Amino acid sequence: MPMCLVHYKAGQLSHEELRWLGPAICESVARALDVPSIPELHLTPSEVEVRFSESGPHDICYHDVGIMIFANDGPDRKSNLKERAAMILENLTGVIGNHLNRPSTTLYVYVMLQNAEYFESNPPTG
Repeated sequence: MPMCLVHYKAGQLSHEELRWLGPAICESVARALDVPSIPELHLTPSEVEVRFSESGPHDICYHDVGIMIFANDGPDRKSNLKERAAMILENLTGVIGNHLNRPSTTLYVYVMLQNAEYFESNPPTG
């Protein structure tokens, strides 16, 4: 289950825009990082978590929006990680520029692959 930490400059995005952006991030990350041939690396948007945080007075931010993505490692992801990260960036730049009408918003995507295990109790249904 990938975890996306989204940090944005204070006042940059409204609550309505964040509600719209969250599912777009889930869709983009699932599409870009999915490896259908390996069950452990197969992803759907409902398996991607997104956490938002707004910058504070002591944060140093060079971009309006930064997205750090933590996902499980695997040779099929690692072999073309640059292309996968570029796909996420391109898709979300389009979402922010076109759908949210903020074409001058600066954005970065940082994808980190690592060995990790995910367990949960009482998984959500639906």
